[in-house]
Amino acid sequence: LTKLASNRPEAERAIARMTSRSDAEIIDEWRRLLKGVQVSHVDGVLAEAGRRGLLKRLAEAECTDPTDKLEPLRREVLCLAEELAGAEAAERKIELAAKLRDTADNLRVGSAAKWAADGRQTVRDAFRAIRDMLDEVPGGGFDRPVGELDEKSLEASRRLIRLYESESESYEREKAEGGYLDFDDLLLRAREVLAERSDVRSSVRNKVHYLLVDELQDSALIERDIIHLIVRDEKKFARSGKVRILPGKLFVVGDDKQSIYRFRGAEVTVFREFKR
Repeated sequence: LTKLASNRPEAERAIARMTSRSDAEIIDEWRRLLKGVQVSHVDGVLAEAGRRGLLKRLAEAECTDPTDKLEPLRREVLCLAEELAGAEAAERKIELAAKLRDTADNLRVGSAAKWAADGRQTVRDAFRAIRDMLDEVPGGGFDRPVGELDEKSLEASRRLIRLYESESESYEREKAEGGYLDFDDLLLRAREVLAERSDVRSSVRNKVHYLLVDELQDSALIERDIIHLIVRDEKKFARSGKVRILPGKLFVVGDDKQSIYRFRGAEVTVFREFKR
């Protein structure tokens, strides 16, 4: 509850999404989101396996006896990795990643005498590394369903929302009586007036010749929205609804590895979005 209250713009954004949907719709979205982060994890595992030379070492390992039980598994892992790298559909990627993980889990087969040099150990080490990276997949496994535990989490979330809304009403009433604004109010009202008043947007844009944003990796989504409203190309936005930055208007500095303000609503995805 404290975290929600300390980051009201994002809390209210999340609450609006929760309260406008049925339980079934939310569970479906969780399934979709889980699939997305799992695919992203698999892509990262493949990239890391390439960077560490795991697949290269597997390809170079020499088996002197094709009857060794580890040899067909080595070939299968290489084939699965190659097919996975070329797969596009999320479902297919997850299916192949699950097969790759299970195949790489065969760490007790093979005879050292049937491999040149330390070939068997090389294969086992590569298998173990690939398996361990795939085991870190978000959600606890590729075959994990969104089930009873998620439904209980959803029920608890709705109770938390009711509690938050009750406390929020009391807090807003106290601010109104005293004529106070907190930091979140400043952000919310700035975004509101920029979004709803084209004359204000034009005035601010004309005064801000160049906008420099430092430590962008520690910016929140609402701060991203305010930046967009100041520097977006209005004509292109009116035509497509997509934000395009005016040339030469924005300069940002940041490092996604130094994002440390998640507790106040910072989203490192803001920095990555601007990088693209």
